[in-house]
Amino acid sequence: MSVLNRRTIATDLVYTSERQENIAKALIDYAQGLSGGDLSIIANTVTTGVLRDRTYLAADLKPVGEAIEELAAVDDGFEFRFDYVKAADSTMSPRFTTSYPATRT
Repeated sequence: MSVLNRRTIATDLVYTSERQENIAKALIDYAQGLSGGDLSIIANTVTTGVLRDRTYLAADLKPVGEAIEELAAVDDGFEFRFDYVKAADSTMSPRFTTSYPATRT
């Protein structure tokens, strides 16, 4: 997560009536698509059925990790974690996993 907090959103990104887990995955994909940004994160998200509208403006330079944390923290949000899994080439890759409904209080 600390690496995602060092990657900022430098392009306007707009999501309208999009499932929240898809927005989180898109933000991770965005961060990995930056020059030198491949983190080999594998996204493993569950369908929540919760639709969100989100706009991230380039001028705000919001950290990607912060955007994901804020998305998860709203009412009817999701929980997420990072762990490591063995990839096909036997290297360890980080995995972003969501769960829903959130159990935190």
